[in-house]
Amino acid sequence: YVDYGTKSRDGEIRAAIETCKKLDKKFILIPFSIYKEISESFILGNTDKYDKGGQFWLEGRNGLIGFILAILASKHKVTDVYMGTNADDDDGYYLDTNKPFYDALNNLINHNFRFKVKVSAPLLDRNIVKSKAIILGNKFGIDWVKETHSCSSSNVPCLDYEHCESCFWRRSDFK
Repeated sequence: YVDYGTKSRDGEIRAAIETCKKLDKKFILIPFSIYKEISESFILGNTDKYDKGGQFWLEGRNGLIGFILAILASKHKVTDVYMGTNADDDDGYYLDTNKPFYDALNNLINHNFRFKVKVSAPLLDRNIVKSKAIILGNKFGIDWVKETHSCSSSNVPCLDYEHCESCFWRRSDFK
C-alpha cells in the first residue's frame, strides 16, 4: 500500500491487509507522506475546497504509485505489476487512467530500470467496467465489506451519495 496521506487511508489499509491475508501475502506499507506537503487535494484533507468531479485528482498520483511499485517489483525480481484502473475510469477526465498513460509509464520505466518491469491495468485492458468487475469479484468470493474500500472522504463508507463521488458510483455500480 502506497500511503500518500489520503483521508481514507485507514479504511484502504484495512482492506489491503484483509486482501493480503486472503491471498496469504505479506502486507507492505510504503510511506509517501511528502505528497500531502507538496500537493493540495480534498482527499488529502489539506483543503476543504470540494471540487465536484475533481475531488480525486492528485497531480501525478498514478504515475508515482506505478513507479514506486515498479521499484519494489524490481527489487524482488517481479516482472509484472497490476493496478486497479478499470474501463469506467477511462472517461477522459482523469489523465492517468487510460492506455496511453500506461504506455508512457512503461516507457519511462524501460528507460530507468535495468530489470524490466511492466505496469498494467488488466481491467482496463479487457474493457471491464466497475459493475462487471463486481460480478467477476462475486465469482471469486470477494468480501466487498472487508476486502474493499471506495470512499475517498473517510475511513468507513460515508454513504453520502450527494457529495462523495466514490460512494455514489459504488452504490450505482452495485445496483
